[in-house]
Amino acid sequence: MSPARSPSAPPAPRGVSAGPPVAGGRSWRRPRPTPSARLSAGLVLVWALLALAACVPTAHDSGFQEATTTNRDFTPRYVAVGNQPITLACADLDGDGRLDLVTANSVGNSITVVLDPGGTAPSTREIAAGTQPSQVVLGNFAGGTKTLALGGLDLGKPTCQTRSGTGAADIAVLNAGDNTVSVYLADGLGGWNAPTTYALDGAATQLQAVRLKPTDPVDALLLSLAVDSQKAVGGSDSMLALVNDGSGSFTLLRSPAGTAPGRFVTGDWNGDGKLDVAVLNPGSAAATVLLGDGAGAFTPASAPNPPGIGTAPFDIVTGDFDSDGKPDDLAVSNDSGPSVSILLGQGDGTFALAPGSPFEVGVNPRRLFRAAPGSANLVVAHDQQKFVSLLTGGGTTGQYAATELGTGTDPFAAAAGRFAGSNSDDLAVVESQQRLVSIFANNGSGGYSRSVIGFASAVQFPMTGDFNGDGKDDLVLVQPNEDRLVLLLNLH
Repeated sequence: MSPARSPSAPPAPRGVSAGPPVAGGRSWRRPRPTPSARLSAGLVLVWALLALAACVPTAHDSGFQEATTTNRDFTPRYVAVGNQPITLACADLDGDGRLDLVTANSVGNSITVVLDPGGTAPSTREIAAGTQPSQVVLGNFAGGTKTLALGGLDLGKPTCQTRSGTGAADIAVLNAGDNTVSVYLADGLGGWNAPTTYALDGAATQLQAVRLKPTDPVDALLLSLAVDSQKAVGGSDSMLALVNDGSGSFTLLRSPAGTAPGRFVTGDWNGDGKLDVAVLNPGSAAATVLLGDGAGAFTPASAPNPPGIGTAPFDIVTGDFDSDGKPDDLAVSNDSGPSVSILLGQGDGTFALAPGSPFEVGVNPRRLFRAAPGSANLVVAHDQQKFVSLLTGGGTTGQYAATELGTGTDPFAAAAGRFAGSNSDDLAVVESQQRLVSIFANNGSGGYSRSVIGFASAVQFPMTGDFNGDGKDDLVLVQPNEDRLVLLLNLH
């Protein structure tokens, strides 16, 4: 018999047994096995064979489409989650050395925690969130020994990484429907306490867990916020810091960030060891550079608006694009260029255009991604087109050249990994209209060969990680219309 659920709690995902829901201040914990629940070795074998069969697409499965699939280098596995998952976060949540996932389920008003998704028996739990959760981030909000290296909505590097330390990670969720942030603190027993919810003054574009100073023992939260006009700071919209008191309780601190702040990146632009921000202002064709005081407040730099931003800036990433050993440079995609601007950090909070920048690319450049973790090369996804641009270069001058790689219609997201069995970094590109994932295998000399994986239902938000512990780069995607995750386990 299925466990009882409270009326306000979300339903358990299809095919997954759920424990008691988070409600009324109770915390969720993974159930401990009882003697009556232990299976004999024969039953375990039968169950494992049935689970394996469930992961193989059939003629009636909405998974791989044989007619469009030319890549046979992955085995698919599906994990049911909440209603309409749209984004992911990734880390080793429970300290067992294996990667776990959390999805934000927009229609289900929930998050789903998936422990050991690449194992033989993933443990899945749906937890109530606010209205239309749109982003989820993981961090260390309550102290202890958690030291996290996380994947998630990290622009340009959608890659999972393991972490050091012990204890479960804490969770923060941006709820777009009611303009709130929900914070779930790990309870120390393998689960999470009921959330504390913080009301925002307006609509947030992005949520990120950050350390305001390297010596901080806990993470703060940072958002770009288009606030109500009556609450605007200094006549502008805001960067909003949720400053942590060290125990997981947050105070909201606003700083002016130009008009309608959108995507942002963080770094140390002036070398003082304190977190700084560069945020796009698409409506005013600008970016705003903000210098942090290490306590959650930000002030405009001496030259707050770097030169060379196009009339419709869309995305921004940071990295070392001039080979000086400092990840203090910026790249911005300009939809009305169409171009990509490379801005080189000067070490004092100001930026200068790289020689030849902005660099011309094909029409409708939107999202930016790194071609490999830590690489100076960039991948540009072009809206409603049939190609991505590979920008290669960097070096001491920050100069780039663009090459187009043909794709299906509307490539909009990419992830890097070693998918083809070589020592070179390959690319996975999600193409929404044709429901494809293209795998571009790197030949090691700057060339790529394309093969595709077709799906009956669209996938999005690709992320790279080793999910089954075999040392190979796998892929995970969300499949919103099927209410599930798709894991592509690498056979190379």
